[in-house]
Amino acid sequence: MVPHGVHYPTPVRQFPTPLPVVEWALISADWALFPAEWALILVDWALYPADWALYPADWALLPADWALDPVDWALIRGPVSRAHRRSTDWSR
Repeated sequence: MVPHGVHYPTPVRQFPTPLPVVEWALISADWALFPAEWALILVDWALYPADWALYPADWALLPADWALDPVDWALIRGPVSRAHRRSTDWSR
């Protein structure tokens, strides 16, 4: 017996479809994507040797890249950069 003045909420469905149906639909969709997911993983793994083969060429270019660092810094800190800083200096 419910005490006087105590009202229990009426059960209300919070979802337009029963939750188990939605859950099983999502689980089924997830499992359906599983083969494609593994296919992409295998393609990714197959590309690793080609990626690793490019490393020596990449490393061989590093000294030339480092040799250009003074040019990079001259461009970054040079007159064009100073003119740009002056044109955007709102403190004056």
